[in-house]
Amino acid sequence: MRIKRTYSITAGLVLCLAVCLAFIGTSSADSSGRGKKEAAKDVTFSKDVAPIFYKNCVECHRAGEGAPFSALSYKDVRPWAKSIREKVSNRQMPPWHADPHFGEFSNNRKLTQAEIDTIVSWVDQGAKEGELKDLPKAPVFETEWNIGKPDVILEMGEAYTYKPGSDEYQYIDIPTNFKEDKYVALAEARPGNRKIVHHIIAFIVPPGSPNMSKMTAEERQKSMEMMLKNSPFYRDGFLMRLKADQPVVDDACAANDGRSGGNDSLLTGYAPGRNPDYFPAGVARKVPAGSTRICICAASRWSTRSSIPMENRRFS
Repeated sequence: MRIKRTYSITAGLVLCLAVCLAFIGTSSADSSGRGKKEAAKDVTFSKDVAPIFYKNCVECHRAGEGAPFSALSYKDVRPWAKSIREKVSNRQMPPWHADPHFGEFSNNRKLTQAEIDTIVSWVDQGAKEGELKDLPKAPVFETEWNIGKPDVILEMGEAYTYKPGSDEYQYIDIPTNFKEDKYVALAEARPGNRKIVHHIIAFIVPPGSPNMSKMTAEERQKSMEMMLKNSPFYRDGFLMRLKADQPVVDDACAANDGRSGGNDSLLTGYAPGRNPDYFPAGVARKVPAGSTRICICAASRWSTRSSIPMENRRFS
């Protein structure tokens, strides 16, 4: 009841204030410019836009990452102002594809409407820099491994130079040389040239399993078709029946052999904005003794020629 009374008193005060203002307005000359559009707020990069970029964008938009420009400084952002306005207005950037109707994500990069409006206003006002004293401290990122110092690093034997043209996939076989089974708690992939590498997919390939790095193009195509046929991709009109007490493993899809559609198992991967793999406490990915690791790398179409140095992975 006390809460209701508080609300009632507050509402009464607001009503009285509104009535007083109405009387003042009708009893005095209209010389205050009532009805005119309120002056737009002066929006600058340092004070208003940089905090948004630092929170949502610079994970990828910084030197050495896959984005086409850095969002850490005004001089790097300014030439892209019109493009930024377009991309944030239609919500293409920052990329966030999770369904907003289900759950809350702590790493949600999606901009609020207020943040979008701020960026749009900044561009429309001429994309001004503002005062350096208003610029917040730039975030600091790990220059090496996000997961900390690795226990084991696996590397490509040689760098590869992509040819100009369309996307090109490389299937790279890297032996682990493990003499006993290992269990991975953390895993991270780091391309040497992020301007070229679009993504990496690293699979664990136990001894005796098909090895795509040693297949012909036709054999790889058949293997991919078989994988897609047997994998439970839940598209429209697709259902899968789960038997009672069927084990749920790997990527949360059930399979009779206790794995997810085959003997190969995804270890980790890389794509711009993708986080390393941190498995929950008490959970790890098994790498059988003698396994090899396959890195599937794809070059983006706008690349020309550049070498791709080592791919790395941590095992613990």
